[in-house]
Amino acid sequence: MVTISPSPLLVSLDRAVLSLLSTTKAHYEALRGDARREAGLALQALGMDVRVMGWSRRTSLAVDQQWAGGVWDWDEIMRRYNDIKRLDVAVWARDERLVMVSLATMTRAAITVRYVQGDPREGCEFKGKRIPMALEAATRFAQKSGVPELRIQPINDALVHLYETHYGFTLVTPRGEAPYWSRVI
Repeated sequence: MVTISPSPLLVSLDRAVLSLLSTTKAHYEALRGDARREAGLALQALGMDVRVMGWSRRTSLAVDQQWAGGVWDWDEIMRRYNDIKRLDVAVWARDERLVMVSLATMTRAAITVRYVQGDPREGCEFKGKRIPMALEAATRFAQKSGVPELRIQPINDALVHLYETHYGFTLVTPRGEAPYWSRVI
C-alpha cells in the first residue's frame, strides 16, 4: 500500500486558509462584542438596567423556561443563520430575566434585522422597548462593519407604522424581490 502525502504547497495553502478563516471569525466576533457592549451602554444611559449579550445555551434555556418556548423556534433560527456575519442579541434584565432576543444578518449593502422577540409577560417593564434595543445593537454593528443601511421586514401593519413614524424607516420595493423598510445609518 502506497501512502501519498500532500505536497508542501497544499499543506501551506491549508494552513493559510485556516488562518484566514480564524482571523475573519475573530474579527466579526470582536465587532459583535463591541456592538453589544456599546448598545448596552447606550440603553443604560436611557435608564434601562440591562445587559446585552449574544445567543448562548443559557439564552436557549431561558426562551424555553421563561417564555414557554416563545413564538419562534430560536434554536432552529440560530442553526439556520449560522453565519460568521450574523448579529445575535440577547438582552437580560438585572433579575436574570430574558428581556429580548433578536437576530440580524449582514451583506455588503445592509444589516437586516430578521427576528425580534420580547418577554411575553403581560407586565414586562420593557414592553415597547424591545425594538429599540434590537435596532440599537444592529445600528452599532452596522457602524462598526462599515455597512451604510439598516433594513427590516415588519410582520404586520402596526409594525410598519411604528418603523415609519418612530424609527425613520422608508419602504423600498425592489423589482422582483420582497419589499423591505430601510434607514440609512
